[in-house]
Amino acid sequence: MKTARILLVEDDPDIADAMVEILRDGGHEVVPARNGSEALSKLEVDPLPDLIFLDLMMPKMDGAEFRQTQLQSPRLKNIPVVLCSAVHNLSARAQSLGIAAWLLKPTTPDKVLEAVQQFAFT
Repeated sequence: MKTARILLVEDDPDIADAMVEILRDGGHEVVPARNGSEALSKLEVDPLPDLIFLDLMMPKMDGAEFRQTQLQSPRLKNIPVVLCSAVHNLSARAQSLGIAAWLLKPTTPDKVLEAVQQFAFT
């Protein structure tokens, strides 16, 4: 199995801890961020992640604002994003943000690791 570098953008500490554990147990490197603003600052340094797991509802800068900023950056726009949220109509929200994949919270470790395999190495 390949190893991916993953940026996890999640403000809920319990969910973030669980996701970090799942991803690290799966052999991946995880860089956590508590909101979109913190995530953007972490993206200023190399190496860039292979995949971003992005929550929608966060303080300071939410997932939609982060995604809009990401898409405006030639350096960042091609990093794949998996939306991971509990909002209603997640499919429509993901499509409106140009995100092909999403996981409805709560999710399972298998679905998280499947998303990594499907999107981090494309």
